[in-house]
Amino acid sequence: MPCAMRNRLVALGLIATLSIATAHSQTRQNADLERLRGEITKMRDQLEDVRRQARSAQQELAEVDLELGIRTRELEIAVDLQTRLEQEQRGVEQQIAALTPRIERQKKYLAKRLAVLYRLGGLSYL
Repeated sequence: MPCAMRNRLVALGLIATLSIATAHSQTRQNADLERLRGEITKMRDQLEDVRRQARSAQQELAEVDLELGIRTRELEIAVDLQTRLEQEQRGVEQQIAALTPRIERQKKYLAKRLAVLYRLGGLSYL
């Protein structure tokens, strides 16, 4: 075989080999790209899940914060009411303490008066 022909065949063989290698390389690169795209999609989905969970956690935190605020206000109201009731109780106790001696004086006065009226005889046994 002449040398020029052989060189052409070798060149064609090299071109065919390079074409096959290039095609194989592109197929492999495409497969790698697809795999990477799939991983990116999974990662984006995971990111969205994390964001949803974060929003959910933020909502729960906001709800707990509101509940704490409500309970704090209720406690303030209860403490205020207790303070008022204690003040009222002290006031009533002071009134009782002030009236007790007066009641005792009136009992003694009425007992003496009843005794005098009974001695005068103007009353029945009752």
